[in-house]
Amino acid sequence: SQARFQLVYAWGSLHHTGNVWQALDNAMQFVAPEGRLFLALYPQEDRDSHQDWIDMKEQYVHGEDIEKQILSYAYLHYGIMDEVNRVVNSLEKRWEDVKKHEMKKPDAEVWQADGKMPEFLKFKAVLTTVNLAVQEHSLNRGMDWFTDADDWMGGYPTEFVQAADVCRVLRDNGFYPMMLDMQAGMLTVLAARNAGLLPR
Repeated sequence: SQARFQLVYAWGSLHHTGNVWQALDNAMQFVAPEGRLFLALYPQEDRDSHQDWIDMKEQYVHGEDIEKQILSYAYLHYGIMDEVNRVVNSLEKRWEDVKKHEMKKPDAEVWQADGKMPEFLKFKAVLTTVNLAVQEHSLNRGMDWFTDADDWMGGYPTEFVQAADVCRVLRDNGFYPMMLDMQAGMLTVLAARNAGLLPR
């Protein structure tokens, strides 16, 4: 007879099988009558243009090494672009505030003739921001930033699902969603096979 388990755990895996709904059906078969199913899937609701992401991942998987490097670095830049722009804009604002004050002093000629912030200061700000992001990412994810980029880009085949569809399939197969959450690019679902397990 087929083994069944009190907890079947499929975190970020079913959507990489090539047929997410068949994979979900397979996973449900292993849940004991009093068991639970814990899933994490890519939600369509979290990313616009999800088909474009799928196409990009396919391009990465079938690409040459140099193409994979370019795509990974582009993804890293995409992931930190907003924070880098925020830091640089904040630095430029502080520079302008200081310049207004310093230009009133007798030795104002030490400033650049055009009064612009040196490009190297911007570079240092970007370097510091990237360095902090790499360190924090490794602590939070358990893998370094560059490995994570390759992991995301190389995750093909990939499918995105809608939360409503997942809940419908679970209920159609006798499961009762206990918890549903969507954050950090994942739809997380905990479902029970027995309605008596639901919190009251």
